[in-house]
Amino acid sequence: MYATLCGHLARGVSEGGSVPVVRDAWCLMSEVRAWETAARARGAMDEALRADGADGADGAGSAGGALGAWLPRMQATARALVAGFDREQLQEEPDARAALVADLAERVQGGLAALRARRAARVAA
Repeated sequence: MYATLCGHLARGVSEGGSVPVVRDAWCLMSEVRAWETAARARGAMDEALRADGADGADGAGSAGGALGAWLPRMQATARALVAGFDREQLQEEPDARAALVADLAERVQGGLAALRARRAARVAA
């Protein structure tokens, strides 16, 4: 990505005689990086949910123990992923960050609902 930007700047100077607008290219790179980082964080959250049985893959749904311990563990995972997202940004990207936070919270709540439903089904059986 950086090599492409450098090539773009070099071509702009040599062909047009003026430096292309750097701010726009930088903002584009920053935005792309934000969305790519957010996609990796979403994948990592999905993997954490699968590893902990919230997706229904394992019959127990309690790889980490009691349901009361599951939610704080997943919330800590989500916080760590958002902190990693923040560290990797070229500049602040509030829209991408807000979308990531909302999406991770929704995934955790969905996992919690799935665990509760499976637990209720086991109790009823």
